Amino acid sequence: MSLPLEHYYSLVNETRDRMEGLATSYGFGHVGDGNLHLNVVMDGHDDQEKAKSIVEHMEPWIYEKVQKYNGSISAEHGIGQMKPSKLHYSRDKAMIGVMKSIKHALDPNGIMNPYKIFTG
Repeated sequence: MSLPLEHYYSLVNETRDRMEGLATSYGFGHVGDGNLHLNVVMDGHDDQEKAKSIVEHMEPWIYEKVQKYNGSISAEHGIGQMKPSKLHYSRDKAMIGVMKSIKHALDPNGIMNPYKIFTG
């Protein structure tokens, strides 16, 4: 994600508070451009129920925080395959429409990176 610098590390602390007792949270990234790699690490390795609980505890809370701070849910790696349905947290309908238009203009046949963010 990326955030304005005044919120850059405060989100890490807010996440620590939220995840206390469930997981350890820390962040690092590229302060110059506001890219934050927020890491939430659970204790233990194979507890699938705990992992599911952590995800449910984080989402959509983390996306709503990024939206509140006028950040972006993606940074230098793009939206990826897991977050296209979350794009509305950091881009409005008009901007998403522009993005779709550019994608279609550059790739009218949908052959570049097919079935990822914009399908059809």
